Parts: sequence; C-alpha cells; structure tokens
Amino acid sequence: IGINWILLVLPVGITLHRVGVRRPVAFCLTGALLLVAIDFLIEPVAIRYGYWEWNSSLVPLRNYVGWFIVSFLMLIVFRRLQFDKSNPSAIVLVVTQVIFFIVLNIWGI
Repeated sequence: IGINWILLVLPVGITLHRVGVRRPVAFCLTGALLLVAIDFLIEPVAIRYGYWEWNSSLVPLRNYVGWFIVSFLMLIVFRRLQFDKSNPSAIVLVVTQVIFFIVLNIWGI
C-alpha cells in the first residue's frame, strides 16, 4: 500500500507542478481531491478482487477522509522535497491509472 501511495502521489504532484499550480494550499487541496477521486475508482475494484472489505456494502466516508488527509500531508512533503519535478511521463501515468480503473469498474475484468 505504501508503494501505491508513492505511485499515486508522485505523478499527481509532478502533474500539478507542470500545469503551474504553485500556491501551496491550492496545490495540496487540488492534489488531495484528485487522489480521493482516484481512490473512488480503486475501491470497487479492490473490494471485488478481495484486497479488502468493509463492514457494509458501502465504502465508509472515513476511508475517503483518511485518503484526503494522508494525500494532503504527502503533498506537503512532496512540495518541500528538492528534486526535478518536470517528468513529462507523470501525466501519462495518472491518466493511465484512471483509465485502468475505469475499465475495471465498467467491465469487471
């Protein structure tokens, strides 16, 4: 799960940096909301394939709140780390992951 967080936060952070979201709060809020939206696509797939389960048939709101908080904090760290944030493949990775989970949600492969 930790590696998955990095594989999601890193390309989202680089993408936001590339498109010019510079204000820290806007950067972290936008990124966290985008990551929660991606989790919204991941959850049904993860449940279907038995990666985890919830007590009810609905994913609890606390899951998405937790994703938002952790994403926000990780994006703060991302902004503070000094490294090259211009990787052009980041947006491709974000879009690919979104398409991948949309396909799995629609066709249940």
